[in-house]
Amino acid sequence: MKTTLKILLLSGIIGITAFSCGNEKQPLPNPLPANHLTAKEAFPNQIGDSWTYSVFDSITRTTQTVEMKIVGDSLFKNGKTYKIWQYDLSGKKADYVNITGDTIGIYTPLIFKTYVFPFYLNKSWIRLGKCKIIKIETINVPAGTFNDCYVIHRLTLSYNYVLDEYVWFKPLVGIIKRQAYERDLGVQTNRVWKLTDYHLVN
Repeated sequence: MKTTLKILLLSGIIGITAFSCGNEKQPLPNPLPANHLTAKEAFPNQIGDSWTYSVFDSITRTTQTVEMKIVGDSLFKNGKTYKIWQYDLSGKKADYVNITGDTIGIYTPLIFKTYVFPFYLNKSWIRLGKCKIIKIETINVPAGTFNDCYVIHRLTLSYNYVLDEYVWFKPLVGIIKRQAYERDLGVQTNRVWKLTDYHLVN
């Protein structure tokens, strides 16, 4: 009963946020980049996929190893099925991910995020804050060297919550690095996630 209630509450929040702010309209580049992929093609989201990160918090001066693994499905009240991305970091246990059309929706314990495809330099969209692809670059992390990573800047400001985030995303692999400053009701974190290992089913 508690699990069902939690899912209903989460889906209600997602439903509210989905209608509260739309994507910024902008023309597609013509032609599109030759290597562009759809959301489902670019973003791994299969049960069994897993990523391991080294997570450093510069405020608490601590480093943790965090494994994020897709463990199942969850049907929300809005009729959409979300993949359950399970992990353990400061009491947070899971994110919920859905891919519909060109949009990836990610419900985290603090915010509902979106990524809107196709990706290309200077692409931007708005959903509870502004997101923009600011560069495409090569990045080195413990898991290896990854070329042609999209660097996405996200800035969300509200009365009691702040998120200033940079994400390095590699199509067909996932998030390679994440640098995020968050303040929630006065509690601050400033974390850098670096990929150390990953396993994809397909």
